[in-house]
Amino acid sequence: MSYFLLTGMLPFDGPSDEDTFDLISMGYSDFPRLRFTYDARDFVTRLLKTDPTKRMTAEEALDHPWLRKDASC
Repeated sequence: MSYFLLTGMLPFDGPSDEDTFDLISMGYSDFPRLRFTYDARDFVTRLLKTDPTKRMTAEEALDHPWLRKDASC
């Protein structure tokens, strides 16, 4: 969802369903040629890990610098 909100595109989107499934299985996603901060790219990349043991937990995500940077609550 965060990838989509940043780019307006799906993270794994091939020309066919089969290609899309292959991209999902490989965990390959590419950021479009838009400018993103390192923190934003790191946040999304760490959430898109195919191996759940390497993926950010919800607690880690909420504590990520990209979310905390502008928090003024």
